[in-house]
This record gives sequence, C-alpha cells and structure tokens, in this order.
Amino acid sequence: QVQPGGNVPRLPLPSLEDTCKRYIDVVSPLLSEKELVETKQLVSNFLKESGPELQKHLQKRDQESPTSWLHAYWDDSYLSFRDPITININPFFLLCEHPNDAKLRQVERASSLITGFAKFFVRLKTGKVSPDFERNVPLWMSQYSNLFGGVRIPRLGHDKMEYHHDSTHIIVYCGGEPYTLQILSKDLQILSEDRITMALANIIKQSNEPRFRYPPVGIFTSLPRDDWARVREQLHKGDPLNRLSLEEIEKALFVVCLDRSSPTNQEDISKRLLHGDGRNRFFDKTLQIIVFRNGVAGVNMEHTGFDGHTFLRLAQEAHTETVQSFPHSSSFSTFQVAAPRRLEWKFTENLERELVAAEKKFEEQINSLDISVLRFKDFGRKHLAHLKCSADAFLQLAFQLAYYMIYERSDSTYESLMTKQYRFGRTETLRPLTREAFEFVRKATDEQISSRDKVKSLRTALAAHGNNVKMCKMGQGVDRHLFALRRIASDLGRDQDQMFKHPSYLRFNEIILSTSNCGSETVVLFGFGPVSPNGYGVGYVINEHDIALVITSFHRRSVLYRNAIRWSLLFMRQLVEETTEHKAPPPFAKL
Repeated sequence: QVQPGGNVPRLPLPSLEDTCKRYIDVVSPLLSEKELVETKQLVSNFLKESGPELQKHLQKRDQESPTSWLHAYWDDSYLSFRDPITININPFFLLCEHPNDAKLRQVERASSLITGFAKFFVRLKTGKVSPDFERNVPLWMSQYSNLFGGVRIPRLGHDKMEYHHDSTHIIVYCGGEPYTLQILSKDLQILSEDRITMALANIIKQSNEPRFRYPPVGIFTSLPRDDWARVREQLHKGDPLNRLSLEEIEKALFVVCLDRSSPTNQEDISKRLLHGDGRNRFFDKTLQIIVFRNGVAGVNMEHTGFDGHTFLRLAQEAHTETVQSFPHSSSFSTFQVAAPRRLEWKFTENLERELVAAEKKFEEQINSLDISVLRFKDFGRKHLAHLKCSADAFLQLAFQLAYYMIYERSDSTYESLMTKQYRFGRTETLRPLTREAFEFVRKATDEQISSRDKVKSLRTALAAHGNNVKMCKMGQGVDRHLFALRRIASDLGRDQDQMFKHPSYLRFNEIILSTSNCGSETVVLFGFGPVSPNGYGVGYVINEHDIALVITSFHRRSVLYRNAIRWSLLFMRQLVEETTEHKAPPPFAKL
C-alpha cells in the first residue's frame, strides 16, 4: 500500500444534532411549507427517540472499525447494486490526443498507453509513487492499490471485488474476442513498446482473418448483476475451458479494447466509451483502455474501489510517460514472451440462448440512453476568477437555473466531493441546491427583479456553495451520515423509522441532477449515466478558457438541458459583468 505524505486523520463522525439541522437546511428547497413543517417534526422526534441510539451504535462501529464508520457500508452500497453496472456505475474518460502524429494510429496509441499504465503499476509495486497532497494537506493513498488487477465478481444478491496484484498479463479485446498478452516479467520488467505494438498488430491481423469466432462473452457483463451471476455459474460448471478463460480475463492487470470504428462526433465518442457495442468490452474489470481505429482513446472504469481523483493521477502520469517515451525507448526489457493467445470457449445451447437474451437487453438499455455534449468556449476558469467567481459554484448555479427554466421547479441535486484527506476517505455528497441557490433561480427568472438584486442573490448563492464545500471537506456533510444511520437501523431490524420513510426523505434521496467535476489536462470529456429514470447525469471538465460537459438522460431531453445550461452560463456572466466594475478581458483566441 502506498503511504501518505504525513499524518492523515480518521474520518470524523458528525454529531446527530448538527446533521439533523443541516438536513433541514438542504431538504427545505424541495418541500412545500406543509411538508417542511411535517419534516421538522419528524426530525425533532428522531432526535428524541431512535436517533440517539442509532448514533451510539455508529459511534461503537467507528471505535471498532480499522477503517472508518462509513467504509464497509460504502463499499457494500456499490456491491449490492443489482442493476447493470454498464452506464449506471462505470463512468468514462476521453483522453487528450497524443501531441505526436505518429502516435495517432491505433496500435501505436494503444501500445503507448499500455506502457504508460504498466510503468505506473511498476512504480506502485516498488513503492515509488509519491504521496498526494491537496494544498499541502496529505491525502490517503489506499485507493491506488485498487486500480490494477481488479475485477467485480457477480454473485446473487451481492457482488465481491477481487484484486490480482501479481498478474503480469493484460487482456486485449478485438472483434469481440479476448486475447491474453504478457507485458511484464516476474521481476517487473516491462515488455518494450515496439514488441507490444507488434503484438497488437498481430492480434488485429488474427481478428480480421476469416475463421470460426467464439461468442462475445463480454456482453454478459452488461446484464443485471443477478442474471450475470447465474450465467457465470453456468460457465464455471460447464467445460473447464470456460473457467480457465474467465480466470485469465479476471486476473489481468487491465483490459485494452481495440475498436474497429473511427468516431469523430463527440456524442458518438461518448456513447462508445460509455457502453460501446457491449461485445468488445468486459465491464467488470476496473480499467478498460479503449482505442479506436483513428487513435482516439479513452477509459471505462468500474470504480467500486476507487474514485475519479485517483484515476486522474494515473491518466496524467501515463500521458506524461507516452509523451516522454517518443521515440520508443530501448531501455525496456525484450524478455521472451509467448505470442498473444486467443481465449477459447465452449457454449451449450442454453448459454447460446442466454447470449441472445443478453444482447437484446443490452440493446434496450443503450437505446434508452440519450447523450449530449456541450463544448462551451465562451469562457472558462480564468475569466470566472477575473469576475471573482468560483468556477465550480458558478457551474452548479447554472445547472440549477437551467433546470428551473425547463421544469419551473427545483429537484434533488448531487455533486461528488473528494474526502481523501481522511483515512479511507472516498467522497461526500455536496448539495448544490441550497436555499440561497433556490432563491437565486427564482429571482433570475422574475422580470420584475432588478439586475442588481439578481447579481446580489447570485453572489450570496456562490458564497453558500463555498461554505458547503468547506463543511464537506471537514467531514460534516449530511448524506453519508444519514446513509450510515439508516444502515444501522436496517441492521437492527428497524427499517420502519418514520423519518426515513417520509416522502421528504425519499425525495431527498431521489437524485435528479447527478453531477461531478472531474477534469485534468489529460481529460477532454468525462461522463456517466443518470442515477434515476427522470434525472440527468452531468459530468464536466472546467478548463482555463473553456468548459466541457457530457449530459445524459433516459427521457430524451439532454439536448434541451444542454441548451438551457449554455444560455444560463451566458446570462449569468452578463449579469455579473453589467452590475460590477469588472470589465471583460479580451476574448480568448480560439485555435
């Protein structure tokens, strides 16, 4: 395990009183006056009755746990998820282009990324990954151990994670078939990039030859988890060849998918990275590098064991390695390895029927998803700083205004906030829909309110967002604490607590706007699926001079919401510029 760069405290357990008070604050914009009165009474009763006992159990759990009061519950929330992990769990990242044209061809781009990922893995294994810091605060580093060799194993009712850190091979998918390729020696020497390139070219050549093709087993990983668990059991109990091939995939360091398409449209790229055709993927693996024929590349990740912040460091360092290693380095090992081997399968008639059913379910799932991309080039982080506006707060407020413009109401909103400044920290939910944000969107859409009053309300909402960030960073969020209390109640057989059954709590937990800010110099786009049938997924990257957003929905209104966000950003900028002394800087020259 990678050691942090200093003392990292345990995740604090908030007081019951503070969490209940903050819960009233964050839920109030969602409720009518009558519902708010009822909710306050329920919270008051909870504080007097069942709440203190649940808190005591949680305190005991915190004292006895080697990790935190939340850690095991949070992993369990991922692994007990029964819907398909495709779209619902796995996000995607579109990586920036390689600066050298020679790396834009498929096999060269793939081999350079494989080399970059392998170098990071070797540094992890040899203890040479430097600690992470955030403004000189050391961060917990345990998530890095979960990047490589990881696989989510489907089981009835509850999946499990396995990690194979002694693996030396990867799986390369091409034409829906997996090939195994050794890239490391036992003493952690990396196969030369030229040799990897030759191996990938060999795989593509084999894949294009007219011959018998094995069934695309990867499509099963897109099934609802219990369905996949039953199919996997059939595979294991059938011919031993199936079990050996599955193990080869599951124990691989990571998967590389060589796709035959050459997408250029950003919506098309996003769809192919988020789900693809399902046949040339294995969604259970923690890392899938996807490289298209035109050299466009990205990653799809199963992130039960780690979050975006952890992956971004891997992406950044792998990109740096690929740039610095051109032309191909001769310092890597040329140890002897077997040629890439195609994995084999033997299917029964029943498995063939399961495959047809899985393909049908996959088509239904992806056909229900709507994706829209906004490449907003009017301004970015630098101009917002000039206006003395937090970029993230400004974006979140624009999301609220855009949603209100369409639906004339506000709904529950989630923003993921990293908490690795604590031992075994993952994320906390930041609630962007504050009372102040709700007040702003109402004033912004009221023509009777002056611009000066609107911008004053905007500034107040931005400040409230900043205060929320500080509280969450201090371990004083609302969602994770209430989630753990509800799990304690369930463990004790007390699922009938009125506060957790009330419509206000159910509305609070029905996330309509699921958002996440996850960008770096190496990431062009970032996206994921909505978490509710009526909701949106909004992944965004804020750059110095532009903003990139991927908007998903199951109700075909992603384009409408994208356009509303664009209008809101321009409206809010104009509002701030017109009512302050700040003058707009010269337009950024778009290359």
